[in-house]
Amino acid sequence: MGIILWLIFFRKDNRISGFIDLGRGGIADIYQDIALAVRSFKNKFKTDKYIDLFFEYLGIEPDWERINYYILLDELF
Repeated sequence: MGIILWLIFFRKDNRISGFIDLGRGGIADIYQDIALAVRSFKNKFKTDKYIDLFFEYLGIEPDWERINYYILLDELF
């Protein structure tokens, strides 16, 4: 799937209301996108605060094994 970058988020009332992500479009494990979003948050903000908020918003517990796998896998491309 695609890499989620901060610059393509839409904000309304100081909240994220949507984003555009068309790169590598297709059907895949949702954790592929989640992993790359986590990597982007870490690179941009240098804190886990927003990662915690991201998972709270998604309503899921992070699967760090899958997240780390997809981050490493993406380094090959």
